[in-house]
Amino acid sequence: MSSSKGGSVQLTESAEIISIQIIIEKLNRLHELLNKAVINRKEKVDVSDRGNQGKESKAADEDKKTKEKKVPPQLEKVCEELNQMIRAFQKLKNFENDLIKQVKTLQGNVDDILKGLESSSRSFDQRIEHNLKVLSTNITKVKIQIPSQHQASNLISGPSWNLQKTVACSREEGDLPNLYEAAKILEPKRSFFKEIQDKYDRLDVKFRLCLLCFAIFPEKAEIKKSLLRLWWLGESLTEIPGEKEEMDPMNHILGVFVKEGFIEPVEKKSRLPATSYKMHPIVRSLLIRLAKEANFFDYDSKGNPKMDSSASQKACLIKSEGPYWSSKNSSQTVEKQQQQTNSKKQQLTNPEKQLTLFNISKQYLDFPLELFSKMTRISVLYLGRWESIRKHHIEVESTKFLEGLKNMKRLRLLSLQGISRITMLEGSLCELINLRILDLRACHNLETLPDKIGSLKNLTYLDISECYFLYHMPKQLSSLSQLQVLKGFVISDSKSSCTLDDLALLTNLRKLNVNVDSGKFNIDTAGDALFKFTGLRKLKIAWEGEEETIKQESVEAKPTLEKKRCCLAKFICGNKGERKGNEKQEEAQGTFSKHKMSSSGQEGRPASAGQANELGLVKLDLQGYRGTKPPSWLVPEKLTRLKQLYIRGGRLSDLGDKKWEKIEILRLRYLSRLKMNWKDLQTQFPNLKHFESVKCYEVAFSPCDASGVWLKS
Repeated sequence: MSSSKGGSVQLTESAEIISIQIIIEKLNRLHELLNKAVINRKEKVDVSDRGNQGKESKAADEDKKTKEKKVPPQLEKVCEELNQMIRAFQKLKNFENDLIKQVKTLQGNVDDILKGLESSSRSFDQRIEHNLKVLSTNITKVKIQIPSQHQASNLISGPSWNLQKTVACSREEGDLPNLYEAAKILEPKRSFFKEIQDKYDRLDVKFRLCLLCFAIFPEKAEIKKSLLRLWWLGESLTEIPGEKEEMDPMNHILGVFVKEGFIEPVEKKSRLPATSYKMHPIVRSLLIRLAKEANFFDYDSKGNPKMDSSASQKACLIKSEGPYWSSKNSSQTVEKQQQQTNSKKQQLTNPEKQLTLFNISKQYLDFPLELFSKMTRISVLYLGRWESIRKHHIEVESTKFLEGLKNMKRLRLLSLQGISRITMLEGSLCELINLRILDLRACHNLETLPDKIGSLKNLTYLDISECYFLYHMPKQLSSLSQLQVLKGFVISDSKSSCTLDDLALLTNLRKLNVNVDSGKFNIDTAGDALFKFTGLRKLKIAWEGEEETIKQESVEAKPTLEKKRCCLAKFICGNKGERKGNEKQEEAQGTFSKHKMSSSGQEGRPASAGQANELGLVKLDLQGYRGTKPPSWLVPEKLTRLKQLYIRGGRLSDLGDKKWEKIEILRLRYLSRLKMNWKDLQTQFPNLKHFESVKCYEVAFSPCDASGVWLKS
């Protein structure tokens, strides 16, 4: 055993139990010792200075400077850093204390459920069901807090523990110096900051507003181009893209920002044009100052966006300081929590003046109906998930507040992407006469769309992809005459669902993503309907195979919609039952379901007499295609404009023998049965500029790099 003077904690040879409190005590002791050393050093210098009073000689001044230099320059800095660590661990200790209280509440919930099960003659009664719902809600809220505040999975990476990264990740915002505060200290008229300011001043007004949108996102965030497109359209900052790619205003604006150095594209392994962008922290720090001056959202003294919108007509939703907590054990506790919840709900000021409400980090959405109903001027309501990663959880306790949508007659953009517990949408949604964009992607609990959805006559963009409980497509989808983009359209066996023939009435439809969840679907027969789409330019068809979920990086396979629904239902009910039997895994993403396609329908057949001669597609994406031969209409004579062809997964064995003069991008992934060599491929696609081959083992002599990509030099 060894010990040190001054009451320091003793260390033993055996493993010492280290708690957060012990760490705080040790850090305090280290800080106390170092701080005392700094004070002693300064006192020695002061005594020396008093001895030299009245001596104005050069020798005395040099002696003073020499003694001051004896003070270690890093000593005070180390003391301050230790002090910052102490504050960080103290907050971690507070979090631990709060978590212990919450775990005790969980224990009480479980005890109540167990007592009810033991005393009840039936397996479930109304009280037990209520308690289970409370427990499920509490567990979810505890799970959400831990990764979002401490990122435990990223803090420790084996023996090579990066202390600097750990401190940065585990601290709360504002504890350590940030670039926004540094930017206020630096002289704005000098060097880099002046250069950025000058470039900003030269931008058109709409370009400035587009650029300021980047300021509300966290540092180093990767912002998807699709998100910016929807937001800017909702704000009327850009127009709907034209027929040609080069006419897309998005490409022009982002190109200007990249050229001027405001943002930089996030490079991908495929080396196709970037779909995400990020901003350098120094540029972002200045942009926050400019956004604050322009009242483009509101920010605190440290540059963080605020929910309070008294100085701006745009507001952010941010994570509350504490979680909303549910407990049935004490009516007083519930009442107190309800009061705290209501006060938090009221943080959004001046709702009648709001033009934009954007959810940055809020996880539990619950607005008072009267507050939501006052947002009569709002044009952008982005409540859903904006990150490309899916770890950020958002949910609603009740959808009653959505009844207030009926008063938002100016609303152009509504996003509920990734929000859990939305099973149906209020009829008030259909009263949004100016709605252009409706984003319902990954609303996993959504079961139905409003029957009167056809009343949204100005809707141009609808995304219902990844809504695994949603399989009935209302007929009124064919009444959305202005619709240009439809993602997640499901082809099922339901006789009353909207069909491809119905959608062909949408003459403005330019992009269509289809999920096939029917064993009766025939791709060749579907060609008759597809050729009725006069304006369609981009088409994606995904067949759902019957297989187990496989790791995305290795196989990129997807389970059927039915299995996704079952798995999701089990997750919601808390059932983690294991699969029985020895299910055989097929090739990636292209496995057959129990309902096999007839060979006559898949192996190619002549086009029907009434079928149009051409389909104006420029991009075609087939996922999990079930035939061994290409569809009968996948030939150059019928797809004269096709430039991009993507085929991922399935049993395709060849690409036919036709010569494709126009195709410039060809991406083949997980086609284990496709047989061809590089020489034949170049002959068949003579103008190829970008070729990708991933896990296509029978494609011989491919010149692709380690990422499976080849670019024409």
